[in-house]
Amino acid sequence: MMMNEATATAILTLLKAAFPNNYKDLNRRDARGVISTWAEQLSDAPAEAVLLAVKKLIGTSTFPPSIAEVREKIVSLSREAEGYVREREGMRRMRAYADREIDVPVTELEQQMKLLYEMTKYFKAEPPLYIFMPGQTNAKGLESTFETAPALLG
Repeated sequence: MMMNEATATAILTLLKAAFPNNYKDLNRRDARGVISTWAEQLSDAPAEAVLLAVKKLIGTSTFPPSIAEVREKIVSLSREAEGYVREREGMRRMRAYADREIDVPVTELEQQMKLLYEMTKYFKAEPPLYIFMPGQTNAKGLESTFETAPALLG
């Protein structure tokens, strides 16, 4: 499942719990804007990868992560997963070559890393470019932020 507003809502809930002082004055209208922006900007990312990246960043940050930091973390996690999967496959091939009777079990961690790598291997740190006019909606039905951005700021 790709990133959507339901996942963005869950992420905002996590961020509010982890960084309560940063979100104490967030009203309902502003929250909807935040959710819409996160859903739109991360719409090309697997929801599970976004949640994992946010959770990892919460554990190492003193401030809420930006969308750019989340995108970078997803790419970092993907590379880490790819390295792990390739290392395990190499070990499996070496053991199989050395002794054809040795069966190298697939661990749960290896399965999770392989799944993460498969979900994110084509993900890029740069967001896709969305160009549409104010008042229009994109393919996901999200309204243009050109029109909503001034309302959020003022």
